[in-house]
Amino acid sequence: MDRARLTLLNRKEKDGFLHMEARLHGGGGKPLSLRHRIPLSLKDQVTDWADPFVIGMIFPAMQIGKPVLVEGPVSPSLLFNLEEFMTMWAVWKPDRYRAVDITAEVEKEPPGQPEKGLAVMAFSGGIDSCFTAWRHRKGLAGRRTRNLLSAVFVHGFDVPLSRKTTYDNLEKRNRLLLSSIGMDLIPLRTNYREMLVGWGDSYAAALLSALALFQKKFDTALLGSSKPYSVMDPNAVWGSNPTSDPLLSSDSFRVLYDGGQFSRLEKLAVVARWPEALRFLHVCWENNRTEVNCCRCEKCIRTILSLRLLGLDQPPCFPETLGEEDIRSLKPHGEVAHRTLASLVREAEKRGLSGEIWVQVLKEMTGRKSWTRRFEDSARKTFFQREFPGSLLRSILYRIRSVRKQGN
Repeated sequence: MDRARLTLLNRKEKDGFLHMEARLHGGGGKPLSLRHRIPLSLKDQVTDWADPFVIGMIFPAMQIGKPVLVEGPVSPSLLFNLEEFMTMWAVWKPDRYRAVDITAEVEKEPPGQPEKGLAVMAFSGGIDSCFTAWRHRKGLAGRRTRNLLSAVFVHGFDVPLSRKTTYDNLEKRNRLLLSSIGMDLIPLRTNYREMLVGWGDSYAAALLSALALFQKKFDTALLGSSKPYSVMDPNAVWGSNPTSDPLLSSDSFRVLYDGGQFSRLEKLAVVARWPEALRFLHVCWENNRTEVNCCRCEKCIRTILSLRLLGLDQPPCFPETLGEEDIRSLKPHGEVAHRTLASLVREAEKRGLSGEIWVQVLKEMTGRKSWTRRFEDSARKTFFQREFPGSLLRSILYRIRSVRKQGN
């Protein structure tokens, strides 16, 4: 059977950065190219193994559906775990993915090193990542507490590559935020989302591809949970989850799904103890033209109202006052947003806040489903279903938006 090939290109040092690239040759058309760029000062932390790019290319490989030969050294422990990882996704979404055989020219573990005991995490500046950073730096995770020293902030995920100024401003804010608890920030630029791979399924692998680069310094990666265990729906698989995420590990680089026992509200209550987070928390990705929370999108409004539930004033990270009309004008996009706002109403009622105007407005909003919403939901299911065509279409639209914004 014809095989795909994953080739690592020679690293390049240019303009103060280390450029790394791998190409997946599927046998037809141009190869897929995955590129990462980090400051040159960090090159001694970067592994010589192909593991980070094997992780980053795992979803494209499953879509191509051919055996893969990696032209470079790969940890056999990673390949062992990836067999189960691919089996899971092939069962969850058989119309989109196929488990494939991955072999490497050299299959051996990286040279033995003393246990480093150091952890790195992905950091966006949002609630989940702030919670993980604060929790581990303050020793609040019990036996699972890790010596978390650094966080990788990626340009090319939530902030498109075309938005350099926005990314630079957020990097400064996140660096100040992390430094307040003794952590370093690692800036990393990648083209992952421009490879036209379904982001909803693959974003944990994309994050781990970035984190696994730094295996010469760290032996653990922390991924802040995107959903609590209590609301995990076995019929709606999310790209980051406690079942498949740990299988992106190797013997030398362990992946931990962090904080799954906590709800978003419980996480926010912990993050609110961090004064700098109340200044720099960033939840707004709908308006990626600026580093400032817009205070008008669904995520901003949901977070502000969650703070009200906790009895807290609107903090400096949300500079615009939120009024009743702003809440009334909110248009939840999709069933997930609708359910999230409905859960806020239920929590407010438990806390005896039923009489609050904002609670009544949300209850009215979430208690009805207009014909417009039914039409929108039906259209989304038709054109943006979580199958390969819909996933691919979302990635294409992301690429188009990035190109259009680059000219603005």
